[in-house]
Amino acid sequence: MIRRKVALKITLAVVCFTLALFLIGLVFKLLFPPYTAKVHFHNLTQAFVEKIDVQLCDQKQVAMKLSPEEVKTFEFSSIGDCHYAVKVLLAGGAELNLDFSYVSGGFSTEDFVKIEKNRLDPGQQIVHQERNYLWKVLGMGLICILTGLAALKVYQVMSQRLMMFK
Repeated sequence: MIRRKVALKITLAVVCFTLALFLIGLVFKLLFPPYTAKVHFHNLTQAFVEKIDVQLCDQKQVAMKLSPEEVKTFEFSSIGDCHYAVKVLLAGGAELNLDFSYVSGGFSTEDFVKIEKNRLDPGQQIVHQERNYLWKVLGMGLICILTGLAALKVYQVMSQRLMMFK
C-alpha cells in the first residue's frame, strides 16, 4: 500500500511538472514569436521575369513568372547570421545574380530589390527591433515562478488527498 502511494505521488509530481513546462512553453511562444526576413522584388523591366531563386542560409524559395511592375515577396525564418543569394532569369534568357544584405537571427528584417534590365538593385533594408523586450523577459520569469508555485500547490493538495485514502 505504501509503495502504491509513493508511486502515485511520483506520477502526480511528473504530471504537474510536465503541465507546468507545457504552459511555460506556450507563453514563451506567444511572447517571443520567431524572427522573419522578408525580401520584396519589384520587376521594373518591361518583360516577364521567368524565375527568381532566393536563398537565405539553408532555406531556398523559387518564384516563376513575375509580370512587369509586379512585386513578389519572399518570407524566411531568420534563424542565423547570413545573407541572400539571388538568381533571376529574365525573359530573354539573361541571368542576374546578387549576393546582398545581412540578416541576423535576433531581428526581423525587410529588404527591397529592384529588378532592372541589366542589374539587380538592392534598396534599403528595414530592421524591425523588438520593443518592450526587457518587460517580456521579466514577465516570462514571473510566469515561470507563478507556474512553478501553482504546480507545487496542485501537487501538495493532490498528495494530501491521496494520503486520506488508506
